[in-house]
Amino acid sequence: MSEAEKTNVSKWPMVKLEDVVDFIRGVTFKAEEATSVASAVGSVPILRAGNITDKGLNTRSDLIFVPDGH
Repeated sequence: MSEAEKTNVSKWPMVKLEDVVDFIRGVTFKAEEATSVASAVGSVPILRAGNITDKGLNTRSDLIFVPDGH
């Protein structure tokens, strides 16, 4: 068992992030457009520096969402 498999406690398949998401850099938005709750339709999560660690991506806390199209 590889080290990645040992740490993948969610049992989701391990894939390259670029294979499952679109990277958009330099997103700008007004503070009032951001929310900590995803709307049912039309919002996208923003990964900030604090969400990216040497252990992986933290998508369970401190995410913000902005309307799609930014």
